[in-house]
Amino acid sequence: MVLFSSSGALLSFVVLRRINPQYALVYGAASMLASVLGVLVLGGMIKRTGRSSLVVFALALVMGTGLVCITGFGIQTLEEAWTSRSQGLGFHDLCA
Repeated sequence: MVLFSSSGALLSFVVLRRINPQYALVYGAASMLASVLGVLVLGGMIKRTGRSSLVVFALALVMGTGLVCITGFGIQTLEEAWTSRSQGLGFHDLCA
């Protein structure tokens, strides 16, 4: 299902000419290499230790890293908007 939805999104970006082909090829190749490397390393660790719970720990690590990054970037964006005051923070009077 994830492959179907991401392929559909990619196809729509290609049709609308909103994608840089060189960046897409580099990003796709890096993603393929990282996924193959991850499968090999994690598979080797599972065979060596016999614990399939390593998959859960790896997914938790990825999700935790994403949480920290999203929170950090959100705080950075909020701080930039707060100090510049040019964009405002998005709060307005209800009657305005």
